[in-house]
Amino acid sequence: MSGDEVKPVLLPDNVRPQKYDLHFNLNFEKDLFTVDEKIHVKVAAATKELQFHALELEVENVSLRLADGKEVQPSSQAIDNEVLTLTFAEELPAGELDVSLKASAPFNKNMTGLYSYQGVDGDTPRTFACTQFEATDARRAFVCIDEPTAKATFNVVMTLPKDMVGLSNMPITNEESGDSTKTLHFGETPVMSTYLLALVAGVFESVEAVTKTGTVVRVWTPLGRKGEGEFAADIGARVLDFFAEYFDIPFPLPKQDMVTIAEFAAGAMENWGLVTYRETALLFDPAKSTTAAKKRVAEVVAHELAHQWFGNLVTMQWWTDLWLNEGFATWVGTLAVDYLLPTWNVWTNFLSMYTSRAFDSDGLPSTHPVEVPIAEAREVNDVFDNISYCKGASTIRMVHSFLGEEAFRNGLRIYLKRHKYGNAGTMDLWKAWEEASGKAVSSLMHDWTKTEGHPLVTASAKEEGDVIRVHVSQERYCTSGVTEDMKKQKWFIPINVVSSNGDKMVFELHDKEGEFTVKKANWVKINAGQGGFYRVKYDDYLMKGLNEALSKGELDGTDRLGMVMDISALPTTGDIPTDQALRMIMACSNETDYSIWSIILGFVGSVENVFDDDELEEKNNAFRLQLAAKAAERIGFDAKEGENEVDGLLRGLLVGFLVIPGSPFYQKYEKVYQQMYALFKAGDTKGAIDACPANLRASVYKFAVKYMGEEGFNMVYDIAMNAPMQDEKNRGVMNLGCSTDVETLKKVAELTLDGVKVKHQDAFYVLFGIARTPKGERVALDYLIQKWAEIRKTFGEGQFLLSRMVEVVAGNVSREDRANELRSFLDSAEGLKDIRRSIGEILAGVDTRVAWQKRDQAAVKAFFLSL
Repeated sequence: MSGDEVKPVLLPDNVRPQKYDLHFNLNFEKDLFTVDEKIHVKVAAATKELQFHALELEVENVSLRLADGKEVQPSSQAIDNEVLTLTFAEELPAGELDVSLKASAPFNKNMTGLYSYQGVDGDTPRTFACTQFEATDARRAFVCIDEPTAKATFNVVMTLPKDMVGLSNMPITNEESGDSTKTLHFGETPVMSTYLLALVAGVFESVEAVTKTGTVVRVWTPLGRKGEGEFAADIGARVLDFFAEYFDIPFPLPKQDMVTIAEFAAGAMENWGLVTYRETALLFDPAKSTTAAKKRVAEVVAHELAHQWFGNLVTMQWWTDLWLNEGFATWVGTLAVDYLLPTWNVWTNFLSMYTSRAFDSDGLPSTHPVEVPIAEAREVNDVFDNISYCKGASTIRMVHSFLGEEAFRNGLRIYLKRHKYGNAGTMDLWKAWEEASGKAVSSLMHDWTKTEGHPLVTASAKEEGDVIRVHVSQERYCTSGVTEDMKKQKWFIPINVVSSNGDKMVFELHDKEGEFTVKKANWVKINAGQGGFYRVKYDDYLMKGLNEALSKGELDGTDRLGMVMDISALPTTGDIPTDQALRMIMACSNETDYSIWSIILGFVGSVENVFDDDELEEKNNAFRLQLAAKAAERIGFDAKEGENEVDGLLRGLLVGFLVIPGSPFYQKYEKVYQQMYALFKAGDTKGAIDACPANLRASVYKFAVKYMGEEGFNMVYDIAMNAPMQDEKNRGVMNLGCSTDVETLKKVAELTLDGVKVKHQDAFYVLFGIARTPKGERVALDYLIQKWAEIRKTFGEGQFLLSRMVEVVAGNVSREDRANELRSFLDSAEGLKDIRRSIGEILAGVDTRVAWQKRDQAAVKAFFLSL
């Protein structure tokens, strides 16, 4: 079903807001806020009824001022199903009028709406406040029309404690000081959607950078830590410069603030001019943070700042087009990082991080179209997922490959300039690209965005004299098998082809199958450059040549990665046997690319979990050594002077993979651990952390918990509770789950609902760490079932963190008995109504692993026993 076949549930469009005047009074002592509102609206036709959104608000003192100055009070008012209805005895005339009212509510405690959270004032815990309005939670903070197309300007005033910093979308224009409070007046915003309004109140310090055109970019951090914001401020200013030039539109606001929030459900939020972040997505200490932390900051900052144009300046018409916001920001954010940090190989990382996730989710029978049908706004929380973000981004990459850089960029500029300060849909973007390129983009992209799933292209070949004739066919890729309806699906696929002799071509596959020829070559690669969103299965003839090319390093990075992604995926559907895939993977033992190794090692980990067998532990370890020891020894345990930053990522990945008996690094793990433990015993937790190279900490924590007994566990537990940086705490928490003792794992699981030792925003790391092993998966699932009522209450129905809890626990379930237990629980558990789509995806993944385990168990066991 296409997105435009579902009619959105909207408020009547007879009333449209033009401007909001909002005075928020934040009363931390009473744990509540009030807001004095004046909404300037335009009424299209005479009416006796006005409707706005309101949720969990106490609304009073409602009055209207008509255009002639007459004041009118409603004869009745009621809030039902998140809608405030004001009824009047006489018809209100068409035209403009002002609605005045007062609303109040306790600060929200589930990290939505206007919520309070525990920050720090120096070393002292203190309550701060923040907003999170996307997708439909502005209505929790003020009365409004909470829909993307109901754009208006906002004049914000905030009264808050005198010693706090107050931030909103626009700069402060005036400040009034009282005895214990102050009142800040902010400039009027451009017209924008309600979900982009933001307020923050807390104790912070800032560091700043300036763009080429003079826009100040500030990063706000906890006191004493502004140095950790320098990288984000620098990269933020450079990203704004890049996008202003790329889109050919200056940054639309006078300033850009970015602030770290100690408790934040998502990774970050693109509020216009005031982006809010988790600490781990914004702060970076060059002396202590990992390369992965630096990479994450660059990627998230670029993604959020892309939204300042794509999402904020031009906003989707309705949540069906959420992918336009998130998919595009993911792709163009990667483009910006590649431009600014070209040595990071970000496009192979894009494939391993985003396209791979998109394939995994889109291959399930539970997938949904990129343009997902959304009727009621609350459903949208369930589609902030891998399809909207990762498949959306991969689809954009395919368009870029199809059009070429110049036409692609010119089309974007047409789209943004044509719709700035307004709303647009997917077809508007297609039309802009068609105008810029002269190509039929809408015809190409229709099936890629409006229908679910993606194709598996099967390629076979035979030699005919001095050419190779290649036959290609397409069928939907689905982990549960292809149904009759799926067999009818087909896509228009531009197939990029490259061969060993350097010849390149594009074959357009419009039908279920087709043929083309290439000059005779040692190998022929389908989907050259991995620009297309489809998997490829090769016959033995083609695979033989590609395996040799893979082992010799003749393919470029993106093509090697594409090969590995396909090899790793096809066993889950039975398209190739798992033991055959493992043999193919062995051809990659000389690989040097971090992103490719991340896919390889992820596949090996999945095989070990799905086919878990205590009898095979030694054989599994032998396979790990055979696969990765040579590459790990080449990169080495210790950093080398002048090495590429990405080498640090690769070192952490390979060294972490070999935390096993027989590892060439066992003595090095032990030496670093002993240095750390001596400092820990002396009461110097910070010194213990610093004694380990940042990129190796996860590996050493794993070693300590798994092999160093109670002493090692206690050291990592102390780090998880007391590390100065949140990223380090999370790393410690996750590795507590490496314990092989069930009773210890049960105690670790109790941290999930603690809220103090582990913040609620980070609670899923606890269960994620535990559930990564078969033994821990049982503990995590038992905990989820037993504690569901408390988990549901703590993390809120329909909220992102609730579905994430279920996802991380179920992520490794592959035994039929446990799968049945999980399904039975989810079928009866309360509080899942608004995340049913996510639950369907989770269960489809479980079914895939159960079927995979049944199908290949014997062959996989025979493979490992043969080593």
